[in-house]
Amino acid sequence: MPAPALPVLAVVQLAARTSLSPAEFEHLLAAKARQARERGAELVLFPAYLGLTLLAGGWSFDSLGPALAGTGAVRQAYLDGAARVARAEGVYLAPGSLIEAEPAGLVHAGYLFSPAGEILARRLQVHVSPAERRWGLVGGDAIDPVRTPWGKAGFLLGTDACYPETARILTLQGTGILLAPAAHPVAAGPWPQIAGLWREAQANQVHAAEACLTGELGGRVFGGHSAVYGPNEATPGESGVLARSGPEEDILVVRVDPRWEEKIVRYRVLELMEAGVYARQLPPAYARRGRGEGP
Repeated sequence: MPAPALPVLAVVQLAARTSLSPAEFEHLLAAKARQARERGAELVLFPAYLGLTLLAGGWSFDSLGPALAGTGAVRQAYLDGAARVARAEGVYLAPGSLIEAEPAGLVHAGYLFSPAGEILARRLQVHVSPAERRWGLVGGDAIDPVRTPWGKAGFLLGTDACYPETARILTLQGTGILLAPAAHPVAAGPWPQIAGLWREAQANQVHAAEACLTGELGGRVFGGHSAVYGPNEATPGESGVLARSGPEEDILVVRVDPRWEEKIVRYRVLELMEAGVYARQLPPAYARRGRGEGP
């Protein structure tokens, strides 16, 4: 069966801001979403941690718990602003991500809004690094795609892009595009992107979009190049890259060739997947993890 057509994608690379008022946050989101929509975008992806720009200055990732205590108004301003922008611009909007306080600890959440301003999905980062655990972050317990007019989309938040099974589970559920609001530490160099989302696009023969945060936020410095990836045979020079930004703020708008599947001749990986093995092994592994018995 042919893959459903993909949306016209916009990937927004942004420099970090701090201490934004709700009005300033909404204006920033609206200005970038409007530019993307005027260039034909149907789905607009922003970088990770965008909701943290609403926190008052002086916080750090190492003290996120106290910084987020009693910040229900920050979460509400983030959600309300994103809903109004999605509705005003008539686009599907993934407004980056937000770290939220829950009874079990902090969670890293990504949202997708409809053009009517409704929340279509909230997804949580599942795999948590040792550094993130020190912040107080805890992982979610579900890896589920989001239904869109273009088929299923899947979020990869934070270190989820470093775990191949995350994208594989989403792909086995019919996901055709991976969405990654990203914030890569500058000190790590380019490897998190090469060994992360680019690799997953190739390994699962899907398209993937990565929006990067740059600059300093919460005592950490982030960098990277926002990009849209695709299966290597369906991209120029078999590079696996459809578009990539420079280091500065940018908006990439990409129209994926609706006949891209016809170009996949040599590397038909989906036909080689042992779905039965995944079905036997992965659900019990993640059930153990949910009970605290796994990494």
